[in-house]
Amino acid sequence: MDGTLTRPTFADEVWHVYLPKLRARKMGIPLGEAQRRCQLEYDEVGDGRREWYDLDYWIKRFGLEVRKEEIFRSCGRKVKLYPEAREVLRRLHGRYRLVIYTNAPKDFAEFQLRVSRIAPLFSKVYSSITDFGEVKGKESFSRILSELRVKPGQVIHVGDHPKFDFEVPRSLGIRSYLLDREKRFSGEHVIRNLRELEEKLS
Repeated sequence: MDGTLTRPTFADEVWHVYLPKLRARKMGIPLGEAQRRCQLEYDEVGDGRREWYDLDYWIKRFGLEVRKEEIFRSCGRKVKLYPEAREVLRRLHGRYRLVIYTNAPKDFAEFQLRVSRIAPLFSKVYSSITDFGEVKGKESFSRILSELRVKPGQVIHVGDHPKFDFEVPRSLGIRSYLLDREKRFSGEHVIRNLRELEEKLS
């Protein structure tokens, strides 16, 4: 979802502005220093571990007295869709069953879907962290296929992470596309925006 449908503005505000501000206030240090320390700890955990995506984990680790709902409300203005996302989703909704599968916790994802007013376009929202307690992997993809009662060849997956959104689902026989808006990769399974996905499907 993040980096595919929604711009990184909301996630950046939460992780790189709001939490560091609270930490700076708590520790009595400049914001820049708090941002540096937060980044070092994010990097220490890494995006291969479930904790990296878990807002509750970081609130506790940083010793912050704040509720997730307060963070969402304060940062909600930063939820922004990519320009083509809404129109493409509306067209695809008439032809396909649309499902969200994200590494973000479910409340994090559902908040963005609700604020951006695209939640009704999706029949299901899966969070690898909330629903399976792990980052996207073969087992969790297989469980989703089973629950949806579909075979790998009946599914198309698109996302912006080379491993989680392309290599892993592709290894199961799922038709996968890597959404690379920064033009870092190339190949027939690389797309630059969701309109290109729509062209591939047609």
